[in-house]
Amino acid sequence: MKSRIFGAALFSVLLASANAFAQIKVVATTQDLESIAREIGGTKVSVDSLAKGYQDPHFVEAKPSFILKLHSTDLLIAVGRELEIGWLPPLINQARNPRIQPNGDRYLDASQTAKILEIPTGTVKSRLHRGRAALGRVMGLEAGADREPGRASRASEEGP
Repeated sequence: MKSRIFGAALFSVLLASANAFAQIKVVATTQDLESIAREIGGTKVSVDSLAKGYQDPHFVEAKPSFILKLHSTDLLIAVGRELEIGWLPPLINQARNPRIQPNGDRYLDASQTAKILEIPTGTVKSRLHRGRAALGRVMGLEAGADREPGRASRASEEGP
């Protein structure tokens, strides 16, 4: 009886020490977050990213291999601010890893801890009008002029 208790205790200590030395598996949605996680975690983490640097992170093609990565990960780091809204939620659901669900203890939304510098306001049309007016000022054009962009006025074409 004592040997069983000792064996169980030894097994649990060995199991705990083995887990203490295992690397934490981290999956980031972008290579930027992958780099930050690798820099912070050092040799204690194994980090991978879903979107590669050449891909638009808004439109990543979801692959079955992503589901396998998410199923076995210990921590998921997402940019947030709905950047991955089109492709990440279905992958998380299919991964069947409850800890990395959006309100889970192993889901990190990086936007929640970042200071957002510019938050667009107004409608798209009003922002487009303001952008066009600013571009006109930079190019030396009057706002609302009837010229095609990039064309000079007739007075400047004729010279002094």
